[in-house]
Amino acid sequence: MMTPPHIPTKMLSMKLFRSPLFWILLVVVAEWIVHFSLWSTPCLEHHGADPRSYVKASHTIGNVLSGDVDIQRTPVYPAFIAFCRLIAGEKNALVLTVIGQRIISILALLPLYYICRFFFKTKFLPAVATSFYAALIIGSGYLSGRGDRFDTWIMTESLSMSLSIFFFYFLIGYAQKATYLKAIMIGLTVFVLAMLRPAFLVFLPIVFLYWLGQLVFFRGQWKQDVAGLLTVCLSVLLLFGYSHLVYLKCGIAHISVIAVYNQFMCVIQSGITQHGADTKINNRIQECLENFKKEYPEKIKNPNWMFDREVDALDSPLGYVRRTYPFSSLAGSNIDKVIQNKDEPIPMKMMQDYTSATLKMNKMAYARYVIKKCFWVAFSEIRVGAIYVVLAINAVLWLPLSIRQDKIGSWLHLIGMMLTFTMIFASMAASFSSYGRIILPVLPLAIVLGFMIMDKIWLVAIPRR
Repeated sequence: MMTPPHIPTKMLSMKLFRSPLFWILLVVVAEWIVHFSLWSTPCLEHHGADPRSYVKASHTIGNVLSGDVDIQRTPVYPAFIAFCRLIAGEKNALVLTVIGQRIISILALLPLYYICRFFFKTKFLPAVATSFYAALIIGSGYLSGRGDRFDTWIMTESLSMSLSIFFFYFLIGYAQKATYLKAIMIGLTVFVLAMLRPAFLVFLPIVFLYWLGQLVFFRGQWKQDVAGLLTVCLSVLLLFGYSHLVYLKCGIAHISVIAVYNQFMCVIQSGITQHGADTKINNRIQECLENFKKEYPEKIKNPNWMFDREVDALDSPLGYVRRTYPFSSLAGSNIDKVIQNKDEPIPMKMMQDYTSATLKMNKMAYARYVIKKCFWVAFSEIRVGAIYVVLAINAVLWLPLSIRQDKIGSWLHLIGMMLTFTMIFASMAASFSSYGRIILPVLPLAIVLGFMIMDKIWLVAIPRR
């Protein structure tokens, strides 16, 4: 790998407008205007319960300052919606939310381009990789036939993808030229990411490793490294403080109780509830699944019937269980008013205790379930399978390439692989549905890793003149 170019701080210079990036941005902005004029209404549709819960949380976001937190949704995305409501009013709040997401996703193309320039030797590949990412977002809307693409959802996916690009950009920028501002920005960004989407909590160990690596392998800037490490420690303390507010409200020590609910559904999906910690809950779950088998006998012919992707549909096993017994509950009160059932919901604390005890009793069985799910998803979701392949090839190539590459490039290549792997594994292990959607936040990093492989192939296949 050649000596990486310094990432410019003034990216909107005259040089930018003479680069391929200018034309990429021009095409994307033009498409955005056309797309918004054709599909302005569908982008505001509420896709299930998640968008409704974010909108609901945005109305009470001001209560966070007094310690009254929303135990379902972390505050960053509701605050984003509330900010848009403050500017545009209640009627146009969601319209401005979508516009804001689109603007940020377009701006994220700039750091993505420079990330690619940092890693690739082939001159034309940064423009190709950036265009591929832009086309992926644009194409998702037209392929659906409704204009329903990532940056039109009232959900965290769009901001998560964009901010993950900025986060990795800050890591690269600091490794090239260490400053206090960059060090602090890394810690603040990982905090914002975690409060935007709790799945980003898995980035924290990698960020600590990043700072330890900077201290050990890149000496001479230890003051900035310590400042960055202290900022991350402060972020962790703030996350603990927020989780304590959630604990005071519902007895769950987590920044979002959705994680408890997802883990509970994974336990059901794994089948270990037959040997669960509470006989009453075990029997009720088993009764629901047996009724599903009788009502939909054609579904269970598939050996992976419990991994039905459409979990929100009535004819899927987990969807059936959720509607016949309202597991979507918070501290003993059923928040999903559309579910009509006479049974009392399971209190969230009881759900957590049951899940923890059942996992302790069935560790090996649950581990087999996670492994099986990871392999099954690889074959059922093209995006997930492609990322698996990209990670595997990068892992094989990293060591021989690191011998020939510069130390900074090899170090950041390793960090990029670790960030992608931890997010993928955590998403697979802690989710029970929508696997293609939940891995979207690391899709930009995966694209960079994928085109790094193409860069090496091109350099080997095309001899230098």
